[in-house]
Amino acid sequence: MGQAIVYCYRCSRQLREAQFSQGKAFRLDSRGCCADCAPEALRTLPPESVKVLLAQLAAAQQQKPGSPGGRPPTARRPVTEVPPPAVPRVASSAPIWIVAGVAVAAIAIVAGIALSAGPGTAAPRPSGGSPAPTEAKSSAALALQKARDFAAKSPNDLFAQLKFFEDRALLDDKTDVGAEARRSAQEIRAKGKETVDRARAALDTELLGPLGREEFSTAFARLDSARTVLEWPEWKAAVEKRAGEERARLAKLFEQVRDQARDAKEKANAAELQVHVARVKKWGVQKLVDDLAAALAEVSPKPVRVAIQDFEGELAGWKYVGGEDFPGARGSFAPDSTVVHGGRRACKLDADFNKGGLYVGFWWDATGLKARDVREIRLWVKTDTVSILGVRVADATGQVHQRSAVPLQPTSDWQELVLRIADLTGPEHWAGANDGKWHGPFTGFGLNIGKEGFRQPGLKAGAIWVDDIDALAAPALRDP
Repeated sequence: MGQAIVYCYRCSRQLREAQFSQGKAFRLDSRGCCADCAPEALRTLPPESVKVLLAQLAAAQQQKPGSPGGRPPTARRPVTEVPPPAVPRVASSAPIWIVAGVAVAAIAIVAGIALSAGPGTAAPRPSGGSPAPTEAKSSAALALQKARDFAAKSPNDLFAQLKFFEDRALLDDKTDVGAEARRSAQEIRAKGKETVDRARAALDTELLGPLGREEFSTAFARLDSARTVLEWPEWKAAVEKRAGEERARLAKLFEQVRDQARDAKEKANAAELQVHVARVKKWGVQKLVDDLAAALAEVSPKPVRVAIQDFEGELAGWKYVGGEDFPGARGSFAPDSTVVHGGRRACKLDADFNKGGLYVGFWWDATGLKARDVREIRLWVKTDTVSILGVRVADATGQVHQRSAVPLQPTSDWQELVLRIADLTGPEHWAGANDGKWHGPFTGFGLNIGKEGFRQPGLKAGAIWVDDIDALAAPALRDP
């Protein structure tokens, strides 16, 4: 899991966990504050927050190399030793401004005693000192007026108003001008929190629709655009958190759907598989669509044996092919109860080339398989005269693939003929895509007897019986 992103509540700078551990950033309840903004924060935060920040500043100072100990001593002019006055001890629970007041009073007393020691012991006044009080007051008053003018001009831009009212000239001012600016800053922060809360509620309402419909791409696009709606660090952190939560929820949901899709493909359940694929596509996240396709590519559904024809009933979809493109051949394809492999009937293909022609055969329209992905065709055949057969199969584009010389065993008993679709594609093809590549699912199948396909040289006629035709098939699975 990634680390939470925190922003400085004053300058909106992004803060990392390492900065907190190195004393370059500090935590204030749910907010963060960078080291650069800490001095100004001490002047504007409530007393309890000031105590928290001071404690972290002290801890950070102790972590620095050479601390405690401070700067190395420097040569000074000798001064008269004057014992400092006793500073009254203030209870730790007193407000921070009382502690500061006592400290300032003690410093003033020490400074007065030092000045009374005479001109010989006084340190020279450094050049370029602080501006006169009147100058500082004038600068603060100008800054306050500038802040007021901006607030009047841009009443809805609270974050920019806060920057004006927390100008350094105002934060450093100890008069009523600075106090007014600090009060205004606190009011703006309160309004900002209310604004963030209202914006979060509105965003939650807006996301209900797309998330409920699992339109995740729309939801993520809205979250991305929401980041720039408000400049408040709390707002940006809230949007980042919500986006992270939704991404985690989607990742968990994807794992569930992916596993369900893999299981459906393994069980050759094409309908269920397509439901899962369509669901992921609806999410609109292309990476997840690609990930699902990669996961499904690793799964091969186990083919099941499907009965195609046992010739016990009607021969719907089966027909005789007379080889009319090469006239002269005679033949037939009809049920026969005298020679059977199983049941009461088989089907007999007769061929006679005494008057010409090149081939005869039969063809089966496989529409009844309902787009099953056929891997193999298995059938039982029996013949005393035929040594080789021609095999044709058709794919989904209407392309016909042919293998002209499939050998049979030299026996008069029933033998099983196994025809693998992958072995039947090759140089002989026509119609449809006409590219020699298989485009499933399987749509048709046929056997031919050619005039050169007999066992005995010079033989012009013969027959073959077929029975119990099955297929090893799985659903036709389109790429997701």
